[in-house]
Amino acid sequence: MRKVVIVAFFSCLVISVYAQEDLLDRLTRQAVEIDSLKRENTAEKEVQGKLKNAYQQVKDSLETLRSEFARLEELQKNRQLTDSLFMQKHDSIMLLQKSISDIKMQLSAEKQKIERLVQTEKEKGRLEVLAHTIDYYKSNSFDDLLKFSTKQSVRRDLQLVGDSEEVRLVLSDLEKCFAAEELLTSQYEADLIEKAEAQLADIDRTANRLDKLKERISQYQFFYEGFQEVLNKVVVLDNNEAVSGMGQEIQQQKLNKIISEVSRYIFNYDFNFSDYPYISEILREVLKRKQPNADAAITDLLDKQVN
Repeated sequence: MRKVVIVAFFSCLVISVYAQEDLLDRLTRQAVEIDSLKRENTAEKEVQGKLKNAYQQVKDSLETLRSEFARLEELQKNRQLTDSLFMQKHDSIMLLQKSISDIKMQLSAEKQKIERLVQTEKEKGRLEVLAHTIDYYKSNSFDDLLKFSTKQSVRRDLQLVGDSEEVRLVLSDLEKCFAAEELLTSQYEADLIEKAEAQLADIDRTANRLDKLKERISQYQFFYEGFQEVLNKVVVLDNNEAVSGMGQEIQQQKLNKIISEVSRYIFNYDFNFSDYPYISEILREVLKRKQPNADAAITDLLDKQVN
């Protein structure tokens, strides 16, 4: 009986041990599971934290994107407005450029029109001047033309008369006359005077002034030689009679001798001062120098050039 009890006790003990071991094993497994769950829970919290952070970042990024998108939309609106204004300005500029181009074309056309009018008026004026010039030389006597023309006016008109051979011949004859007159304003030169005489002889016109000019040219040598003789006599008188420092009466006597020589020349040669400008100028200069000083030198006047 006791054996049975012992056996039963041990049996119970064994059962109890097994039961405890089973319980311990289950507790162990539960502890492992709990620990595993804890780790999973911790990991899940970490994941949730990361997801939360990621979500916040995405949310913040989304807000930033929304803000930038709104700004871009505003910029787009401004760009559209700017583009619209630009196009308006561009269209205005194009219109202005076209207007400027049209105005330039109009100005160019007006300029050409004015230039044509000016050219026409110039040509009309030239023809009027030409007609007037031709009429002037045809309608006036050669005497009047010599009286009222000049060497410069003749040269000018020669360039205006064009193909009018009749007027060109008149002008050419006038040029010869003025060239001959010019010789009388300088020293006598035989070759030039001879050439002038030949040119004047070729002028087949009836005119008192022309005849007078021919006479003056042909007699220039005669008057010039008499004039040179007067100057030489005055020079000889200066060499023989020096009256500087002497009395007024003696100085006046010498001056009277000089004046007498000049007067004798004028009287004997029937000299007209307007006919021979060169001789006239030298004689005046002699008297001008001798009036205040009868001994004043005049030798430089023997070859003086008079302009």
